[in-house]
Amino acid sequence: MASPLLRRAATALASLLLLGGIVAAHAMRPAFEDATAPIGHRGSAHEPVDARRFTIEVEKVEFAHAVSDGDALGAGPRLTADPGNRAIWVVVWATMTATDASLTVPDPVLLETGSGYSYAASDRLSNALNAFGTRLDPGIPRHGAFAFEVPRERLTDPTLTVSAREGLDDRLSASAEVGLGLDADRIERLVDAAADSLAIEPVTYR
Repeated sequence: MASPLLRRAATALASLLLLGGIVAAHAMRPAFEDATAPIGHRGSAHEPVDARRFTIEVEKVEFAHAVSDGDALGAGPRLTADPGNRAIWVVVWATMTATDASLTVPDPVLLETGSGYSYAASDRLSNALNAFGTRLDPGIPRHGAFAFEVPRERLTDPTLTVSAREGLDDRLSASAEVGLGLDADRIERLVDAAADSLAIEPVTYR
């Protein structure tokens, strides 16, 4: 028969092992923010990317030294890229479609670069896809643009990251990461051929 001292030692060891298991299990449990963060889906330009709650297809990328809102009455005030930062506007044209519920596109919509920088789409263009009030209804494609002001030397391997949600709460919203497929040579050609000014037309139905 084990002595009382041995029994107490065995009990203490078992308690320590149980406590260690609880701590390890808690450490492996995802944080609340991680568990409810937007669910990301990856894809490439020129093909539909299915983010489950919506789809997005990037159709065209244009570069410009200035952008503005445009409509049938002409162009609005020009937003000129900062020459001090050797910046240029990157305009990404895409079509988005909600799948089963009406969604909005919240800020920020990001252009992430291979050099580790992220740039938010301009919120000063009322015609952009990320403009306040742009609504995605199920099964009805909407076509428009996102515009990013980016320093030229940081334009490497850009990826568009966009999410959509039903309301103000972005928990469990969907997110798409779309590689634009622009290598260094292609970016250089687009910069050289950049338009003086590009009008962003209102979002349209497709």
